[in-house]
Amino acid sequence: MRKTPTKTLGQSIEYLLAELGIDRKVKACRVMQLWPQIVGEKIDQVTKPIKVQDKILFIKVQSATWKTELFFHRQEILQKIKKDVGDDIIEDIRLF
Repeated sequence: MRKTPTKTLGQSIEYLLAELGIDRKVKACRVMQLWPQIVGEKIDQVTKPIKVQDKILFIKVQSATWKTELFFHRQEILQKIKKDVGDDIIEDIRLF
């Protein structure tokens, strides 16, 4: 009898999602869900993540002033996303 290493339920689910090819979509949804925690309440109130396409997160911003401000904080936001969701899901942020 062959003994295989024990996996947690979470590990098994991650493996299944990857095998089905939907792990990226699940992670993209996770970015949307965690957006308020990633950017904080103040920025969350003036932004809305719209979609992830080709590893680019598209964010609708309430005003040009906020768009300019967030442009300079893109790398910081990307680092938080990588830390909270994973480093393979988002490579760039587009503000509009």
